[in-house]
Amino acid sequence: MKNISSHEAGNNVEAISGITHTSDNVEVTVTYAPLGKMIPVDPSGKPIPDAPTPQFPNNPSDPSKGNPGNKPEVPGWTPVDPSKTVNPDPSDPGKNVPVPYAQVVAGTVTYIDDTTGKTLSTYDIPKGTVGSKINYSTTETINNYEKQGYVLVSNNYPTDAVYKVSGNDYQVHLVEGVQPITPDTPPTDVPTGTPENAQQVH
Repeated sequence: MKNISSHEAGNNVEAISGITHTSDNVEVTVTYAPLGKMIPVDPSGKPIPDAPTPQFPNNPSDPSKGNPGNKPEVPGWTPVDPSKTVNPDPSDPGKNVPVPYAQVVAGTVTYIDDTTGKTLSTYDIPKGTVGSKINYSTTETINNYEKQGYVLVSNNYPTDAVYKVSGNDYQVHLVEGVQPITPDTPPTDVPTGTPENAQQVH
């Protein structure tokens, strides 16, 4: 009996010579082993829970090899390497191959009027990968509110903000400023948009 593994070199079944009509039966066993899988892993190298783990496709021309496979889609994650495919292990096509992924998150920046307790506006931070820089600044929006008569109270959005696994929701607190108004105050001295309840008449 002859045994042949599908992952060994030279996978063609060799011809057996010397067989005649009086020879005993000859049995040849060809053993096929499964190809490896693509395993999505997080930055620490741990498999991502519930992520699909597709198997590498067969190479129809050579059963000892696998073909490149398409990286699986993992909700909330994106491959670190932007290429669409991953190659099987050339030395061991039956080996699982880890594929690094980065977590994708989003967040918000909420501007709050502490005088009334109402939300002035909310900026939705676009999705990004954990550890990458958030391309946003609160400066312009705060300046616009200050021109309307608001005064900044607090802002917990850092200037060098990066995407985190959690805690990507920030708040900017403002209050309605007080603008003293007298009968002699020129209208041009009152900032455009100053809330009426922020104007003190003397």
